[in-house]
Amino acid sequence: MLPAHNEEAGIERAVTNAAAFAGAHAGKYEIIVVDDGSTDGTAACLRALRSDFSELKVLTNETNEGYGAALVRGFRAAEYEWVFTTDSDNQFDINELAYFLPYTGGCDFLMGYRKNRQDSFTRKFLAWGFNLLVDWVFRVNVKDVDCAFKLIRRSVLQKMVLTSRDFFIDTEIIARARRMGCRIYQRAVSHYPRTAGETTIRPSNIPRTLREMVRIYRELGRTRK
Repeated sequence: MLPAHNEEAGIERAVTNAAAFAGAHAGKYEIIVVDDGSTDGTAACLRALRSDFSELKVLTNETNEGYGAALVRGFRAAEYEWVFTTDSDNQFDINELAYFLPYTGGCDFLMGYRKNRQDSFTRKFLAWGFNLLVDWVFRVNVKDVDCAFKLIRRSVLQKMVLTSRDFFIDTEIIARARRMGCRIYQRAVSHYPRTAGETTIRPSNIPRTLREMVRIYRELGRTRK
């Protein structure tokens, strides 16, 4: 499943790579792209791709509803036993998912953590601090909470009531998975520089993220009670 917002330059490559991998490793599969209110040529690219890939399912948000909202919509539309989600910016190599497949029999949730992360110093520093804070608050015990390389049982996702609508969704998913007692497997994955498009994550997102953290913490606390 690929959430996309203004990824005109890279969406064809992302879909093509996903189809090649799934075709080689799965008998039946679907490629879900959630176009989250793109204002560039992403929608046109996806329309063209649908004629080449019958397994491609495109969901369109008329306005930008947020990364979390896009993921939730994609999860709800998924039909098969396992759901793999990654970003559309091609900073990960989907072929490395093959290293995770042998562990699906004993796990519910498999996720990557970035080795040699190809981001600016500021972003890496903020991510380091965020990971420490998340682990202290939620006790998730994962190495890279925001890594967009996750393979999750659909039955697990169906039991989650996900409420985050922005980038805090990654933390919420893992925190809820831990509360559910899910078996989580982690493995290092390669990370590549973004060659097209722009990230929407900014330092200005920090206050909103902290508010979201408090909200989800309280929500999970009520759930435990």
